[in-house]
Amino acid sequence: MFTDSWDPLFQYNRELIYLYWQSQHRRSTVSGLNGYFPTPRIIYYLWSVRLPEPEAVARLKRYGVTALVYHKGMELKKDRIDLRTLESSPLLRKVFEGPRTVVFRFAEDGDGNAK
Repeated sequence: MFTDSWDPLFQYNRELIYLYWQSQHRRSTVSGLNGYFPTPRIIYYLWSVRLPEPEAVARLKRYGVTALVYHKGMELKKDRIDLRTLESSPLLRKVFEGPRTVVFRFAEDGDGNAK
């Protein structure tokens, strides 16, 4: 991977799981292993690990990202982003929570525009 991973094998395996899930829901994703790392994938990753910083939200929106999916069972103790951090961000709005998954959209201002 292109990160300072404390456990590269698990990081790699987690990406494989995301790829499998994508094959089930058939939606475009910005994560998930697919055999190579195109430049946009690296850029998306570098901004996604900075969530929920305002600049990271703005950049991901500019790239066409419309939702953030948090997988509860995929948490690692050393992950910088946790569910509580995302839930407390005024830039994100929780739209779904299931036993294993939480989906966020970008919060909107009073005019209906994403912040």
